Amino acid sequence: MFYKSDRLIVMIDGASFFHACRSIGLHVDFRKLHSEFASRGKLRQICYYTAVQETEEHDPLRPILDWLSYNGYQVMRKPGRGAEGREETSRPRSSMDVEFAVDLVRNSALCDHLVLMTGNREMVYPIRIAQRNGCRVTVISTIAGEIPSISDELRRLADCFVDLESIRGLIARNEAPAGKSPALAVAAD
Repeated sequence: MFYKSDRLIVMIDGASFFHACRSIGLHVDFRKLHSEFASRGKLRQICYYTAVQETEEHDPLRPILDWLSYNGYQVMRKPGRGAEGREETSRPRSSMDVEFAVDLVRNSALCDHLVLMTGNREMVYPIRIAQRNGCRVTVISTIAGEIPSISDELRRLADCFVDLESIRGLIARNEAPAGKSPALAVAAD
């Protein structure tokens, strides 16, 4: 449940979100995603966490990250490590778990409602701390697909779990919104 008066922070775990979207064939329009949460409350920030390649070669992720930076997203980048025995063109192998967890706890003191786009079970303890700080936590991922993109423990711990499939029409590229989803209902003040 979203309240218009809530100070809202959205945190996107880039790797987890990418895999969840890919598992259900969802192509996200990040402009729609930003607008959707800006309409849900007082959006303080929307952050995207990812590892990037530190090479001179073109990284296909960089134009997307640049677009996000210029369009209201705070992009948290970390140099990725090369994967031994893999082609150099593969995605960097690095984890943003520590940065995401630290910011999750820090942000819980700065807002009323955290929206986390992750399925990472490692976020269970930081979410518990955020909830103890009085912050509501919504987790967005998916249980659809052959392999769920969210841990069961994380899904049950969240104050609210929203399946990506239920908001597809609100955030997908080239799909007309099918109206407001009950999963993201806005409460009257």
